[in-house]
Amino acid sequence: MNIFFSKVKLPTNMTDGCYLTQDHVGSNYGSPWDDYGYVITFKCYIVKDGKQENLGSVKILTKDETNTAKVFASASAESIIEITDILNPEKFVSLSSDLDYYRKKKIFSQINEIEKFLELICDASFYYQLQDVFRGWPGFSSGILRSGSASEAALKKGHQIAIGNYEIQENFIFTINNLPDTFDPITLSFDNVENNINSRRINVLVGENGVGKSHALLSLVRNITGVDNTGESLPFFHKIICIAYSPFEKFYTKSEIATALHEARIGPIKKDSKTKRERRRLNVNAYAYIGFKKEDGEFSLGWPAIHSVISLLKLISYDEENRWWRNKSKFDQLFEALRRHIEFDAIGIKEKTGAFLYINKENYDRVKLKLDHLDANQGLNFFLNEKQVNLSSGQNIYAYMLPSLMAEIEEESLVLIDEPELYLHPTLEIALLDMLKTVLSVTKSYAVIATHSPVMVREVDKEAVNILRKREGRTTVFRPPFQTLGESTDRISGEVFDDYYTNKPFQQSINNLIKDEKISIDEIEKISAFVGDEALAYAITVLSDTENSEVEISDL
Repeated sequence: MNIFFSKVKLPTNMTDGCYLTQDHVGSNYGSPWDDYGYVITFKCYIVKDGKQENLGSVKILTKDETNTAKVFASASAESIIEITDILNPEKFVSLSSDLDYYRKKKIFSQINEIEKFLELICDASFYYQLQDVFRGWPGFSSGILRSGSASEAALKKGHQIAIGNYEIQENFIFTINNLPDTFDPITLSFDNVENNINSRRINVLVGENGVGKSHALLSLVRNITGVDNTGESLPFFHKIICIAYSPFEKFYTKSEIATALHEARIGPIKKDSKTKRERRRLNVNAYAYIGFKKEDGEFSLGWPAIHSVISLLKLISYDEENRWWRNKSKFDQLFEALRRHIEFDAIGIKEKTGAFLYINKENYDRVKLKLDHLDANQGLNFFLNEKQVNLSSGQNIYAYMLPSLMAEIEEESLVLIDEPELYLHPTLEIALLDMLKTVLSVTKSYAVIATHSPVMVREVDKEAVNILRKREGRTTVFRPPFQTLGESTDRISGEVFDDYYTNKPFQQSINNLIKDEKISIDEIEKISAFVGDEALAYAITVLSDTENSEVEISDL
């Protein structure tokens, strides 16, 4: 498809292509619309097989000129000028605030035609990963995004609407179908109905080590991002956020997912460079990684501290342009979430001079923070009455993770967390779930957690729990036989995590004691002073079964 700019009203007999005219052409208006000093509004037509279709209005901004039509017109003195080679996302960006512009996909016969059109016209939703660059251009906020929430919605969802991947649903179920043949299908069940006690914004995968929980999360990433093209219709998630603080995890960083996508769609990378890697990364659908790996995939114990500082700066920068969660900023919510389990009144970031910058809810929007002036290696520090607060390792991870998550999450995100209990005390697990439920509700987002924790399962409806068990080389998947939401952790540990059926060391100790001391059930007090209720109940059961069956103690 070629793109043309027409200085005049389009004639009836046109060759196939996309045609742009300024909004006043063919109307009663004598001049084009001015968006706060930027003349960027065009009518967009598609001509195909001799038929002319009006896509609607689109704004096209160039960073080199306040009047985009002047740039187009300067290419030729002709009344209709081909501009296909002029348009590129380094100098131009377009967006329509009318979502119908993206819904008129019937004009195109194939999805790749839609994608090609959006790419050629430098559509901002197609090049969403360049949004931070575009937002820095003069005229982008005042012109392209002038329609406010409508434009922001188009920026986030236009591309997905155009290719048929976006539809708001109150509840949906989908299956991870790109798992190995040794897996049963894993079905995730979500809903976004507010105020329901059993609202399913969080799904959990549970099972012992080696059953494939982390592998399932990685397969989900590959499926949703398009690395594995399964050909199935999937729900739209605006952003995938992977959180994994383990030295053994295999999740992708953003650069790695970009490389995997390139290899899946185009083939092996023969010649690589820093510039090419940057371009690949910018073309990835919204994706974020939070963990011990740097952008290039290098493992670094110090990276979470650095990333927490970068994330806090990003979060504060976001708050300069947006107010989040009704009347509260992202920083307000982060501060309150952290204070639930860390006693502090200010966050300190160390400058390269050695001094600390103190940030709190009263001054965060006035403190000037530049990464180049900060010692990010020191991470975020916490102070109470001007004295530094010492954190446990779990609190440190919690303080790294929350800023990173809240800086990255956007509307309709999918958050994947791998075994958070590795680094969180049960009280911090509860804090994480509490915070996560609030954030997911506000952003209309969802989460999948791979876990060994009964505390996590207790907070989730049974229809959102997948139990994975491995038998004879095959991973089977099934739901709990009882309602897990609000159930006791004892029952969840026993029936979901197989604690009832697992031989425990204390049981063998009791067996040995009964055998060596030849204790009878009448002498149970010899044990009761030294063990807890569960061990005592086990001893009574063993002794009762032994005496009732007349089995010799020596046979235990």
